[in-house]
Amino acid sequence: MLKIQKICGEKDRFGTSTVRRFIYPEKIFSLPVDLRAIGNHYISSHEYSWDGSLRGEGNGEHALLQYTLSGQGAVDWEGKTYTVPPGHAMLLTFPEPHRYFLPADSRHWEVFYASFSGRAAWELIRKLRSRFGVVVPLSPEGKTISSMRRLLNSDLPGSAWDSASEGYRLLMRLGDELERHLTDNRPAAMEQVLDYCRNHLGDDLTVDVLAEVAGYSRWHFSREFKKAQGVTVPQFVLELRLQQAAEVLRLTQYSVKEIAQMCGFRNTAYFIRCFSEAFGVTPGTYRKGM
Repeated sequence: MLKIQKICGEKDRFGTSTVRRFIYPEKIFSLPVDLRAIGNHYISSHEYSWDGSLRGEGNGEHALLQYTLSGQGAVDWEGKTYTVPPGHAMLLTFPEPHRYFLPADSRHWEVFYASFSGRAAWELIRKLRSRFGVVVPLSPEGKTISSMRRLLNSDLPGSAWDSASEGYRLLMRLGDELERHLTDNRPAAMEQVLDYCRNHLGDDLTVDVLAEVAGYSRWHFSREFKKAQGVTVPQFVLELRLQQAAEVLRLTQYSVKEIAQMCGFRNTAYFIRCFSEAFGVTPGTYRKGM
């Protein structure tokens, strides 16, 4: 039986909050994605400050998607302080060393948030953050925020399995929205570089080569590529080559060595190691599972 705790318009020590927590007494084991809560929080106290290294300790991996509706928040992440203005969200996992807070120059911070537990949710948020950054833009009318509003204001989900499904769909909508935003705002020169990469996977795709394709200096290209793609040139090229290798494994009978060479890997052992790290299995095992 579903047990929902819903707090409407109550004062807390930081401001006012509305939260729906999804609690299922019948759940007997942890799920890969567990949607724990959806909430709206109006933060007006500068005592609001959370140390991520102290959250989630001893209770598995947790993840947080927190979106600014009005006002402004801030997050300390990897030695830098990032503002979280309206129309932007922060992507955090716990436990890890970060701090998010109401900064001194902001009178309030009104947020929408979704909290998750489960290894898959934790890994998905970390992958999205690695690709798009700790603070990301989201449309207030987009699929992600619309889904969060629905979950806060409806009676769904009705079971732990439904909750896991809703949480997974929410994370997929988040990833899709971020990818579309990145693609829509990509400079024409970057599109030319991406096309070149797809058509020359077997060649040396160095920063110098791709900077020349874009018509940029090496330094300027590296900076603009990371801004446009969310990853460095070597990271992007490696991911692209591995995706192509997986496709060739599915559709052809070329040997692993031949596929490695076709996709730009000069060393077969290195290809197998990279593929195994990315897909969790060796290329041979991956092909057998198709």
